[in-house]
Amino acid sequence: QLSYDGNVDEIVNCSKLVFSVCGVFPTLFAPPGGDFNDDTLKAAYDNGMKTVLWSRDTVDWRDKDSSLVYTRATKETEGGELILMHPTAHTLRVLEDIVKYYLDKNIQPVTVGEMLGV
Repeated sequence: QLSYDGNVDEIVNCSKLVFSVCGVFPTLFAPPGGDFNDDTLKAAYDNGMKTVLWSRDTVDWRDKDSSLVYTRATKETEGGELILMHPTAHTLRVLEDIVKYYLDKNIQPVTVGEMLGV
């Protein structure tokens, strides 16, 4: 666990990097690994960010099996889920199928910002 100052350093440095690449500062913060404490939440808030967590984890960072990623992203879902996926080749292979699955169920995939109205 990082201290408040350690959290601020990581959040600010990452925000600057995102800005240098994308031209915008992030406004949403997902704690790495979902690991956070009060200092983490305060550091994000003090730097203008809303903290978000996911409700479903595909564990695609560990399990490099596209069919497993698909199953974890689609099994027993009804909408309103925040699904954690990483930019990996095996996730990309099934991303279109995951989106199609939801569209076929009349569930519209949106960004986290769109879901939260920010």
